[in-house]
Order: sequence, then C-alpha cells, then structure tokens
Amino acid sequence: MYTRALFFVFFITSCLLSVAQSAEWWERNVQWDGVTHWRHYIQFSPAYLGPNALPVPSVTGGVVDTNHAVTIAAAGHFMPGDRTFNAVIKGNYCLVKNKVSFDVMWVPVEYYQMSHAVKEERHVFYLSYNNRKAMGDIHMNVNVQLFDPSKYKSTLGVRFGYRYPTSSNVASARMTDAPGYFFDLSTGGPFSKNKRWKYMAMAGFLVWQLNNDMPQNDALLFGAGVEYNHNKFQLQTTVAGYSGYINDGDKPIVGRIKAGTVKPGLNWHLQIQQGFHDFRYSSIEVGTKYVFKTK
Repeated sequence: MYTRALFFVFFITSCLLSVAQSAEWWERNVQWDGVTHWRHYIQFSPAYLGPNALPVPSVTGGVVDTNHAVTIAAAGHFMPGDRTFNAVIKGNYCLVKNKVSFDVMWVPVEYYQMSHAVKEERHVFYLSYNNRKAMGDIHMNVNVQLFDPSKYKSTLGVRFGYRYPTSSNVASARMTDAPGYFFDLSTGGPFSKNKRWKYMAMAGFLVWQLNNDMPQNDALLFGAGVEYNHNKFQLQTTVAGYSGYINDGDKPIVGRIKAGTVKPGLNWHLQIQQGFHDFRYSSIEVGTKYVFKTK
C-alpha cells in the first residue's frame, strides 16, 4: 500500500512537471504571437533576472586602489523561489600610483534553483526549464583619481565601466549576454580628527542593452556610505542603486556591509547585502584577497 502511494505521488509529480516544461505552457505563459523569438519575452531588468545579471556598482569614494590584487570569493543569494550560489573572481592592476587603475570582476559559474512560480514570472523558455547553471558577464572598470588625498582633504575620482557580453543561459532569465556601460564621479574624505571615519558618495549614469524594440535602458546611478579604518581592519556601510527610465523593474537599491583586512599579502572579507525595490535578494559573500607588494 505504501509503495503504491509513493508511485502514485511520483507519477502525478512527473506529469505536472512535464506539463510545466511543455511548449504549450510557455506559449500560454508569455501569450506567444507565433512569430517573435523567445529572447524578446525575457525582461532585461534587475527585478526579473538573476542576482548577477545587472548588479549595482560599488561605492569607491574617489580613491584609486594602488595595489595589484587578486580576489577569489563565494556568494549566496536568497529570495522566495530562488536560491543562487556562485563563485567570484576579481582582479586589480594599478597602472599609475594614486592616478590610474584597472579592475575586473567575473562570475565564472552560478548554480541556482528557481520555483515554478518564479519561472512563470520571468518567462523562462521551456527548453531551459530544468537548467541549473549559468556563467556571468565580464565587468571591467578604469579608475582615475583626480585629487591626491595627501594634498586635499577630500578625494575625487572618475570611473568608466564596461560589461562584456560573455554570459550564458539567457533563456532561463539568469543573465543578459548583452553589453552595458557606466561612468560615475565619486568623492570621499575623513570626518573625524583621527581620520578613521570617512564618508563616501558617488553619482553617475548607467546604460544596458535591451532585447526588444527599445535599444537600451538609461539609468541614474547613485550611492553613499561610511568607511572605518583601524589597524589594517576596514568596515564599509553603503547604500547604492540606479533608476532606469522604462519603469519595468529597473530601479534596484542595495544596502551593503563589508568587513575585512587591508594589508599586503593575504586578506579576508565578508559582505552582507540586502536588496530593496526591484532587487529582492538577500546576499552574503566571503572571500580572500591577495595583495601583491608594489614599489
């Protein structure tokens, strides 16, 4: 009797899943017109994609990282109906000390599990219904420091970022595999006598390519925060986001708390991120960073 009941439950579940994965399900879900390619039904906005598709840039505080460094980290992102785990690789190269640096970020792999309701909401293509893995785009930034912090109380920097379309699994509404770019001005400076406490702020413009009749979405980029430094320990608390003009889930805001060490050699960091308004994920990231000695 028990075996029959298990078989019946397995049979019903298999039937429901097969229906959910069918072409007919997808056509009804997106109200397919019989002609348009499935890619046009994926909504390229942060509210309807995975957590690594259109991330909010970090707040830099107008200071160029003067070290060569490599970071390896692991992150988890959680929201109702979506659990995501991914690796992160970052690198920084200082071209001119206190003047120019380059940094890169890449998610080589993410593993995820989405509920049927989330797949319906995001218009996942039926042939990718059971996919569980994706690869992210490569993000590269050029950072230019305009004010020398040793001469001025406040710093000022400009950053130019570009996203190279190297991602996979667009059909599962995880990535965009489409280019994007941004630029911003950032500033920062101490607001305590011992200079341990600093403020940070940025403002800029962010653009990403879409997959429909509109070529791109344009957004205002913003962020602010506070940084604490003491005995090679650093703590940052920031709030950042961007506001697109299409208003289709394109206004994400995130709050971040990041703690770690800042010194030559091996470092560690822990970052907790909470999404608000068009970014529903709660995230945690842990990693190690190796800082190479520079002249």
